[in-house]
Amino acid sequence: MQESILQIEDGRLFVRHRELHSSRSILLFVHGLGESGLCFKEAFESSDMNECGLVVPDMMGYGCSASVGSGDYSMESQIRRLWRLVDFLHLGSFYVIGHSLGGDIGTFMASSDTQKRIKGLVNIEGDLTPHDIFFSNKAVSAAEQGNFTEWFEKEFKEELVLKDWGSKWSSCRRYYASLQFARPEAFLANAKEIYQKNQALPGRRECLTGFTYADLKIPKIFCWGSESLAKGTQEFLESASLQHRKFKPAFHWPMIDQAERFYAFLSEFVQRSRDP
Repeated sequence: MQESILQIEDGRLFVRHRELHSSRSILLFVHGLGESGLCFKEAFESSDMNECGLVVPDMMGYGCSASVGSGDYSMESQIRRLWRLVDFLHLGSFYVIGHSLGGDIGTFMASSDTQKRIKGLVNIEGDLTPHDIFFSNKAVSAAEQGNFTEWFEKEFKEELVLKDWGSKWSSCRRYYASLQFARPEAFLANAKEIYQKNQALPGRRECLTGFTYADLKIPKIFCWGSESLAKGTQEFLESASLQHRKFKPAFHWPMIDQAERFYAFLSEFVQRSRDP
């Protein structure tokens, strides 16, 4: 694994990566809300990924990447920076593997990909229905009440993530580590947008993100953990006939909780997409 710090538009972007040869399938991994590229650490350790080029950035405002002077952490700006990264690395085509917020970002990247450079999308518990808003609504509510900082530092990070989830899942303890480097302003900005984009569409059970994901015409699959995905979203996956894969036992981070199985599956998905 190599590490680079690249000047991308309005800040310095930290990227973990490995051999990016044109003969290999390139995988761009996009982390979730409050996360960092550490959630994809096993990708570099898995023998199933040996034949793939890996690109794992920390989005602006998260992990080892810089904060943004303009204060713009919107999904649109994060997506724009990812496209700048893709161009900087001269990636002709690639797959997106997005977790949580990263699944949303991957969805909107693919939907606006007029050059058809994205060859497939693996959406790991991104948002499809209003049932998927795990804690974004709580972040928005805390901000409206004027106590976001206290909620973020104590109730969310210490009580929920570390003591509750972390007592059961090692993936959540790693999430807690990444949260120490997340800029609160980036977390809140993205939480607000997740909340806005994941209200049910009029007369439908899915949200804008879910509708956009379902409408994508590229190879795609939704991956989820047996102990985290809302029943309403499971029902939507079935009713919309969307291809999906459950990992058991796993929480919101199946690529950590079931790393060996997940990366073996990811390798198979990429291979099937390349050789239909």
